[in-house]
Amino acid sequence: MIRLLVPADALVVGASIRLDEDEAHHLEVRRVADGSEVEALDGVGGAGLGTIHREGKRWQFRVATIVRDPRPAPLLLAVGGGDKDRFLWLAEKSAELGVTMLVPLETARSRHVENRLREGTIEKGRRRAREACKQSGNRWAPIVADLTPIDALPALLPAAQWWLGEAGAAALPTLPADAAVGWLIGPEGGFSDADLSAIATHVAPRPAGLGRHILRFETAAIAAAVLTADRRRVEPPPPKRSGGMEPAGDCRGPPTPPPPRVRAPPGRTTTFRSPPYLPLLLLSTAGCIGDSSIICTTEARFGVNVTVRNATTQQPVLQGVRGALHEGNYLDSLQVITDIEGHIFSLAGAVERAGTYRVELVATGYQPWSRNNVVVTADRCHVNAVSVQADLIPVP
Repeated sequence: MIRLLVPADALVVGASIRLDEDEAHHLEVRRVADGSEVEALDGVGGAGLGTIHREGKRWQFRVATIVRDPRPAPLLLAVGGGDKDRFLWLAEKSAELGVTMLVPLETARSRHVENRLREGTIEKGRRRAREACKQSGNRWAPIVADLTPIDALPALLPAAQWWLGEAGAAALPTLPADAAVGWLIGPEGGFSDADLSAIATHVAPRPAGLGRHILRFETAAIAAAVLTADRRRVEPPPPKRSGGMEPAGDCRGPPTPPPPRVRAPPGRTTTFRSPPYLPLLLLSTAGCIGDSSIICTTEARFGVNVTVRNATTQQPVLQGVRGALHEGNYLDSLQVITDIEGHIFSLAGAVERAGTYRVELVATGYQPWSRNNVVVTADRCHVNAVSVQADLIPVP
């Protein structure tokens, strides 16, 4: 369905809203017919369903029904990056990832970037963030703040848990689902000593690892947002089919408790977390839909096999080794979706039958780890909200 943007709080059942020039141009480009049904987002949690009507060169949106999403748990990204093009890209991705506020920080090093942020860039970032909501369906557009000094951060997010992204620091712990979380991401070259002193004085963040390598500010911010969403452990509701019909069967398996730590036998190499600051994760998302698939994302620093097996037949359903793929019994298709520097990749394959599946993790040079923890109770169905954490020990 076509999505449009309307002013904040403009959605009222029965109202007729005149669309601005940008949205009217969007309709013309998409060749949307007069009287078509569309969805309009106001950026503050509201989504209106209705129809569009042409009046001369203008378009009107007539609101039939309204749905409002509750305000999400606060997630603030305070970034010291000065490059305007990278900042605009981050504004888009913040909307897609559910960030609630993006704050460009005044730092010692970002002031001297030739391509640094200016008032016009920040306003453009606000427009980019709202536009990204049309593509992603996020009903809460992130707030893009003005250039902000470090001492003003506490007022933007009171009573927050503040984290400072650092290479090699300890992993982010599990967070309450409603926790207000703020991240500080340094500019190229990192925060200066004066910046760090101000940060310690005003927000006193704890360090949290974002990987072993030094990341650009926009990459670090994306990693922080994804890790926060994972550590909150919030299971999304199952999607609804058109016409109000509920999915046939429950795709979601029972909640999976974290697996026990695997320890090395006496006299052998001690337990090694892979890597110390970033646990090995297997995640799958979505719900019960037609022509659906299992989607797995693996974060690791080793050559990793990811295998999903039918627990009864032990036949592989989904398997991949950095893009080397193996087709299993019930697998219709398999495709590598992304492969970012060999660190994060996704595999997708259509699974036909309901059943219980085993997740098996095999890291090159380490003992395998597996768990029966994926339950699918309807055919042609995604697995929803599966998270596996493994402690790996080297092969003797």
